[in-house]
Amino acid sequence: MRERITRDASCFFRFCIVGASNTLLSYACYLLILKTCRVFRWLGGIDYLAAQAAGYVLSIIWSFYWNHRFVFGDRERKPEGMAGMLAKTYASYLFTGLFVNSLLMLLWVRVFGIPEVAAPFLCLAATVPLNFILQKIWVFGKKRET
Repeated sequence: MRERITRDASCFFRFCIVGASNTLLSYACYLLILKTCRVFRWLGGIDYLAAQAAGYVLSIIWSFYWNHRFVFGDRERKPEGMAGMLAKTYASYLFTGLFVNSLLMLLWVRVFGIPEVAAPFLCLAATVPLNFILQKIWVFGKKRET
């Protein structure tokens, strides 16, 4: 039992390292697109939502690669299984990264008046644990043999 807890804690720690690098990449993309939209006056009052969505979409490949290699490390998986795992990664990020984050962004920005540049960080408290669970169990979980 103790070994399992230690292994899961180590896995979560590595997941947080990958997540931190993913967050930096996503946030840099978010700021770049937000600034571009504002300079060229594109997308009006939803520019921060479009920037947030683009940042997540572009960072999914980064996250998938490092979660596969560094966090959940399934080197025995055959290449044909990778496509399914990548599809599940996109689906999980679609749910947490776009759906949950977008709802939270609307809440933080429109309801509570939190600045658009700070609001993405508040979303992390909900999305990091949820993403870890989805990635560990659904995307990278090993199928049980019957």
